[in-house]
This record gives sequence, C-alpha cells and structure tokens, in this order.
Amino acid sequence: MDTEPNIFFPDELLEKMKLETTIFSPENEFFAVAALSEEVGPTLVLHLYQLVIDEDGGYQAVQELAAFSFQSRLNLEEFLGRLPEISGLEMLMLLNPLPSGSTVN
Repeated sequence: MDTEPNIFFPDELLEKMKLETTIFSPENEFFAVAALSEEVGPTLVLHLYQLVIDEDGGYQAVQELAAFSFQSRLNLEEFLGRLPEISGLEMLMLLNPLPSGSTVN
C-alpha cells in the first residue's frame, strides 16, 4: 500500500475513544485492524476493530473483535507494540484467560 488509506469510523466511536493505531497486513490489503482506547475509571480498555476495505479503497470499521484491559498506559503500549507479532495460539490464550485465582494441578 503506497498511500495512506482512508479509514471511516462511526462518529460515536471517536466521541468516546482515542485512535491508538491501525495495523494492515503486509500480505493482504483486505486484513486490517484499528485499535481504539477508552478510560473506564482507573482502567484503560483497548478495543480492536476489524476494518473492511470498500469499493473506493477506503476502510470501514465493521465490528469489534476483542477488548483488553490494562492498568497503565505503558502496559497498553507494550501490548500494541507486540500485537502484530502475536501468534494465533497466544491470541487464543489472551482471548480466553483462566479465571482469576485458577491453579493447575
């Protein structure tokens, strides 16, 4: 992708959330994700949205894929830095964490 893509978000998303970054697959222009954050009390919540390319070559945010909570901006930024490199297996574990206090015997 040689030029900066146009990305369109519903107004209500940008009213309450901050756009952190967008991630585009280097392999396939049809795969893209937008990361938006919001403060919920002392917690930062990072929402990942699927972006779909339209007939004009712009991207539309179409659905939330996942949300993650962080206790600090540093933790959120570290996660965002690793996100493009996270394996599918690791993502499955992140999406389905063990309940708090669980132990393996």
